Amino acid sequence: MKQLRDLIFKSSIVPAVAVLLLAGCAQQQNAGYSSASTSSTASTASESQPAPAPAPIKRGGGFGPSYTTVDHGGVPHVKGSMSFPTGVQGHDGLLLEKTVPAEVMVGQAFSYQYNVINLTPYPIHDVVVHDRVTGNFTVDSSSPQSSGVSNGVATWNIGELGPREAKTISVTGKAAEEGVITGCGWASYSPILCEPIRVVKANLELVKTGPAQVTICDPIPYTVTVRNTGSSVLTNVQISDQMDDGLRSSAGGNSASFDVGTLQPGQSRQVTLAATATRTGEFTNVAKATSDQGVEAEDSVTTVVTAPSLSISCTTPEQRFVGRPIEVCATVTNSGNAASDGTVVEVAVPAGASFRGASSGGQLVGNKVVWNLGSLAADGSTEVCANFVGTTVGTLNFSAMANGGCADPASSSCSTIVSGIPAVLLEVIDIEDPIEVGSNETYEITVTNQGSADDTNIKIVCTLEDSQTHVSSGGATSSSVSGQVVSFAPLPRLAPDAKAKWTVVIKAASAGDVRFSVQMDTDNITRPVNENESTNQY
Repeated sequence: MKQLRDLIFKSSIVPAVAVLLLAGCAQQQNAGYSSASTSSTASTASESQPAPAPAPIKRGGGFGPSYTTVDHGGVPHVKGSMSFPTGVQGHDGLLLEKTVPAEVMVGQAFSYQYNVINLTPYPIHDVVVHDRVTGNFTVDSSSPQSSGVSNGVATWNIGELGPREAKTISVTGKAAEEGVITGCGWASYSPILCEPIRVVKANLELVKTGPAQVTICDPIPYTVTVRNTGSSVLTNVQISDQMDDGLRSSAGGNSASFDVGTLQPGQSRQVTLAATATRTGEFTNVAKATSDQGVEAEDSVTTVVTAPSLSISCTTPEQRFVGRPIEVCATVTNSGNAASDGTVVEVAVPAGASFRGASSGGQLVGNKVVWNLGSLAADGSTEVCANFVGTTVGTLNFSAMANGGCADPASSSCSTIVSGIPAVLLEVIDIEDPIEVGSNETYEITVTNQGSADDTNIKIVCTLEDSQTHVSSGGATSSSVSGQVVSFAPLPRLAPDAKAKWTVVIKAASAGDVRFSVQMDTDNITRPVNENESTNQY
């Protein structure tokens, strides 16, 4: 039996209904309460003499009720208790205690209380307390109000009592005449086997975040958060991430997977994924989460990948003379859909050119002119210029290059032909002046190329007056004499800064103020150059 009772309590099986009738109640079943109201006037007691109240006794444990005398605010009270349904204390699930005054005055209101107690560590259900008193008692009120009165029995439907829970019922009334009031109380509850079955719902939420726009040089950070938004434990939660063609994960592929494991209700996990773009465009990245419970969730992020695109053009004069200014301009254009940050333009200084200055803050760094332009907006364009001079004859090839932090390098070239200017100087001097008739005079003829280009086919022709006769001649080229004219063979080439010399020796035939005349012709001059040297012959 003990094993059976233990099983009953552990399973929340509430034993069957039982009733305790306190002393005297069996003979007074219809007295005290009206069947139509919770408050009525007591009928006259059937006894000719009031029965004396039972002497208070104290009995604990065992079967049936137990009584004890207690002090309640200085007034003696009798407290009776009994367990239900068997009446065997220590084995029942419900204890009903009733406390009444030991003695009251006729016509003076008094109260008595029921204390109904759940003795078990489990809830018990359909708890009902009944109260019946003899006719020499009029009920004024009760707290809580009774659920109803039938055949002189008041009923309180307590309902459910939680583990070890207690509730109190207080009844107030008065005795109409001398005698004995006998009140009976009993309680019942339903034997209900309650086993909770928890109903849960599996639900999964996934949220993916990432940038709306990046440049092709930027890493693309994605964050995936998976959350158990249901009431069921989720096991073997997996995240798969599929990227569009053109995106690559840090592992090198265009997909990734993550083993999240078990998620308790309300628990969340977060994973991160870094991707890079191999081209520009709009890419949608979809992440999906699944679990063994058959629930799944997905979310996606669309990212636009942009890129700057640089081009550069170079312009310079087609031709310049040596030593003259040469302006070289480079125009850099960003035709992409993203700004080019850290844009730098460089123009190399070729051999044969000398840097003279630059616009827009250009600086000579090594053998390059460098412009730090900063950020160049999409569809933006900037021109920079530098000044040079050609130091030698030839072609100057200028190379221009543009670089940006996220743009492919761009290059261009332009060239200028540097031409020289031949500028020959003819000088004629006589060594002795004056000279005596019969003496010799030597004339020196010097041609200097003061220009920047070669001069060619330099021809020297000398003319003597009649008062002079030719003695000898020579120098850079051979000579020939015809009468009073001395001609030198053409000099094929005279380089810049180079000199050529010839000499003519004559004899003074007669006195006079004579002029020694020299004429020079070259390929690069359109008119002859003439020079006369005066000599006094006496």
